[in-house]
Amino acid sequence: MKEHSAIENSKQTFAVLNTNMNKVLLGNAPSQGVEIKMYRSTLSVTTNNSIMIYLYNNTGVAGVPEAIFDGQTGNIEYKISDVLIAYEGTGVWAKYPHAGTVMVDKPYITNSSRGLVIPLGHITVVGTNSIGGSGLSRIVADGSTPLVFEYSNIKKVNVTIVSDYWQGWRVYMESFLPFKYVSQNDRTLNISYDAYDATSGPVDVKIVYTPLEVRLI
Repeated sequence: MKEHSAIENSKQTFAVLNTNMNKVLLGNAPSQGVEIKMYRSTLSVTTNNSIMIYLYNNTGVAGVPEAIFDGQTGNIEYKISDVLIAYEGTGVWAKYPHAGTVMVDKPYITNSSRGLVIPLGHITVVGTNSIGGSGLSRIVADGSTPLVFEYSNIKKVNVTIVSDYWQGWRVYMESFLPFKYVSQNDRTLNISYDAYDATSGPVDVKIVYTPLEVRLI
């Protein structure tokens, strides 16, 4: 019972972290932090994940993307018992050993009549990349000016996500956005959005990419 409560409290803390991190990512705050209670747990920053985006426009050569965006995202990961909780790609995920991955807090990717907006943060660590034990720790993120890439007249968006949390990403992209599953192998998920199938016309795509320096204290 105590372990379950600790896990739920940690998920709530990461939901707050998501809000604060995304303020920095979107340029609404220069720096943000959050305290997290450690329950004989481990907090770390990892860099072995990415989101690659292929954009195809309405006038280019068939099968050749107008743009390829290689987003090395990284994440902040918290391990308590055998459960992993992570901030990754502007969302929060929890991975259970026998139940797979669930979404704790939605990513900030939006789709509307104005187009598709994909914000991504490139997380790098300053100082130690892992701490463990019990007591209070703090996660602090410092941002720089967001880089904005805008594309018009896009007919198809292919996305490749390399992540331990790919199951949660698949559910999110299919349930809340007009993406469809293409394939999956190990940690790699391929999904696609065909604007002509979904909206009967091309869309605008904006990618907001922000370097984030993270300190674990």
